[in-house]
Amino acid sequence: MTRARDVASILTAATALATDAETAAAISSHNSATTSVHGISNTATLATQTYADSAVSTHAAAADPHSVYLKESEFNAAGKNVVINGAFDIWQRGTSGTFTNGVGHVPDRWFGIVSGGAPTCTISRQTADTTNLTYGARFGRNSGQTGVGTVYFVQTFESIMSKSLAGQTVTISFYAKKGNDAPSPLYAGFYFGTGTDQSSNTLFNGGGWTNTTQSNTGVTITNTMTRYTVTVNVSSSINQAMLYFAYTSSGTAGANEWIQIEGVQLELGSVATPFSRAGGTIQGELAACQRYYFRFGGDNVYQRFGQGQFTTTTNASIVVVPPVTMRVNPTSVDSSTLATYDATGGIIAATAVTNPSESTKSLPMASVTIASGGVAARPCFLLANNSTSAFLGFSAEL
Repeated sequence: MTRARDVASILTAATALATDAETAAAISSHNSATTSVHGISNTATLATQTYADSAVSTHAAAADPHSVYLKESEFNAAGKNVVINGAFDIWQRGTSGTFTNGVGHVPDRWFGIVSGGAPTCTISRQTADTTNLTYGARFGRNSGQTGVGTVYFVQTFESIMSKSLAGQTVTISFYAKKGNDAPSPLYAGFYFGTGTDQSSNTLFNGGGWTNTTQSNTGVTITNTMTRYTVTVNVSSSINQAMLYFAYTSSGTAGANEWIQIEGVQLELGSVATPFSRAGGTIQGELAACQRYYFRFGGDNVYQRFGQGQFTTTTNASIVVVPPVTMRVNPTSVDSSTLATYDATGGIIAATAVTNPSESTKSLPMASVTIASGGVAARPCFLLANNSTSAFLGFSAEL
């Protein structure tokens, strides 16, 4: 249409047909103009059902921006990783230590054990090779050791956690490398049992767990830090589990017989997801470790650890407030360079510190022996004896 129709012309049209025909022509002209502007073929206008169906189909086939998202498993989700201190962030007992055929704790929640031969071995903290991790743990026989056997680096899970693995497919993922003198393969696997909260020492030195079974996979490792995964189908009848890494030693140990492990994760499912700390954060990881063991010390030369009173001239009963409630009532206490102090008697060196029967998981206690000088019922403190190397620790480990 070149111009709008005059209203009077519409009202005086000769027939209704003429009016309808002219109106239809106007609509047709409008549709042609609209499709030209929008680049739509005249043979497929928006008015047709065919075009509408095609448009819906095209939209459905297009990439949906809402479908591109991070899976929940890829976040640093607390609890996804069953392994506590899998990044080796927490070393309350020190950054290195030795063990033989007993149980040696160094990084929190991890134990070193040798089965047979009794060679001396060392666990030590190392700077991590893996991006986004700070530390790794290195273990192996000391140079020159001739005793042989299987060298284990393990973490034992209490039954309440182990039961979550029963009947499940689980995946172990970890980074590892070896020294030039270390053998390959490295074995990654589990010991299982049907008992409740049996200890690592019971498994290796106490006749074994109840109904002990084993599952492991040999992994060929190199001098380059690499991530490996092992998938295991866990029996539904297990009530306790121990994760371990191990190698079989032979001959005389060289200077570089060691394995370094980083970023250990154990999770449900058959796919290894990005590493996440069990506690979610460093503070959460520390709290998880302190449920099994905590140590005070190193803050200042007269750091105070607890307070109580003398019960005799040679003994004091001290109450210690733990950072978190422990797993069970503490089973042992370790200490170094401690003393009692009261305003009248001054500082008196401790000769022994033990774990009394009244010590509980929410309020541990220390029974402190001194040579003399205590006054029964007099209040006193337990403190570091002029040393930043002094410490007091309580254990509720498995």
